[in-house]
Amino acid sequence: MVVENDFGILASRWRIFHRRINLHPKNVDKLVVAGCILHNFLLAPSENQRLLDEEEQQARHMAPVRHMGGNRASREACNVREAFCTFFNSPEGSVSWQDRMV
Repeated sequence: MVVENDFGILASRWRIFHRRINLHPKNVDKLVVAGCILHNFLLAPSENQRLLDEEEQQARHMAPVRHMGGNRASREACNVREAFCTFFNSPEGSVSWQDRMV
């Protein structure tokens, strides 16, 4: 009954949950989880805006991405990716809620 109620809530926000979802089962699971995350995100807009503002402040400290192109990563691209990874996993680049994400 709880799951049926939850799907009713999701369906009231997004039409995709009104009909049969024509996706592979593992993708349907991801879609339902994304719907739940979006629903929770929209429940507290002022709190979310504060988190987005914090993210924007922290993003100003990062170097801009250059030369975006094809799907073959150059050594420079790999270095940029590693720099972003290091930044977002550091105390300076992390956000308070990232370790609670599933």
